[in-house]
Amino acid sequence: MENWRKELASKFGWESDEAVVRWLTQLRTRYYALECLRKGLRVHCQKTGKTPTQLIEDRIEQLQGKDPRIRGKAEDTVLRFHREIAERTPGIAINYFRKMKSFYKYNYCPLGCTDPGYTVKKAVRDQRVLEKLNKERIREICEKATFEVRLAVLIATESGGRIGAIMNLTYGDIKDDLESDVIPAAIWLKHKIRLAVAKYPSFVCGDAVKLLRIVLKQRNELKDDTRIFSITKHTVQNFLCDFNSGVHAHLFRKRFQIILEDYGVPLNWVDRLLGHVPRGAQGATYSIPPIGKLREQYSKTISELKIYGSTEETNGKLAEALAKVLSYYLKRKIPGKEISQILRA
Repeated sequence: MENWRKELASKFGWESDEAVVRWLTQLRTRYYALECLRKGLRVHCQKTGKTPTQLIEDRIEQLQGKDPRIRGKAEDTVLRFHREIAERTPGIAINYFRKMKSFYKYNYCPLGCTDPGYTVKKAVRDQRVLEKLNKERIREICEKATFEVRLAVLIATESGGRIGAIMNLTYGDIKDDLESDVIPAAIWLKHKIRLAVAKYPSFVCGDAVKLLRIVLKQRNELKDDTRIFSITKHTVQNFLCDFNSGVHAHLFRKRFQIILEDYGVPLNWVDRLLGHVPRGAQGATYSIPPIGKLREQYSKTISELKIYGSTEETNGKLAEALAKVLSYYLKRKIPGKEISQILRA
């Protein structure tokens, strides 16, 4: 054990306590370790009147017992102390809970309870995201954006992809379903993990497909490595920053995740569509669903993910707006009538 860890342990009189030594070897920084000892373990030991090693011995004995009331005794004690502290200082209470959970975890007898405030906090956060990034706000962003930024925003909304990955899209990543008119259309996004590049699927369902067809119609020669965008992720990020709406690029990704979870898409499959490592120890090995199954689950959410409706009136307004944008930002102009036909296809 390093000198600063020994110093901290001796400060609280636990330099020879095996449970504390085992715990401290897993903590990386001096400040965090001090907070763990001061706001977590010391408080718990004072309330229970036991040493850290005695706490671990009691927990192991509880886990070996068959009575569920005995097995959950440590959880009940931590949660009871958490409630008592929360009545006076909620911030310290949540710190206490997390530090104690860490203490038991690194001594190989983890607590079977979750953060008391996590469920409520997640629900509140999710609601705030959906309120901040509702369909009206996204339409407002699209109306003020250039054509390529608008396309990037719509792909981010419908696919949940990282802006950097969307900017690196090539024709080969999107051509299969676009050429065969499959909706929702699969796109393949790339994400760098250390020195390797991982490729994962997602989908676009309506508005983004229509704009992609307009972009591809402008290209004289299409190869698999032909890039879709001529702008960078910083262009999109700077536009959102200048828009001054409190919306940032990652918020589209969060909105996508919330909608999929609300529609009951399995969490491992949500991770797959987001390019995350699947949750759970066996997730990465046993939960790689085929593209058809992912498309089926994604299809449930189309009505919520689409920003513009499918009616003739809405498509007509979108076509009219795009005609003005294209006439300025694309080299070749397309008559508004032709755009409308593409959008309604």
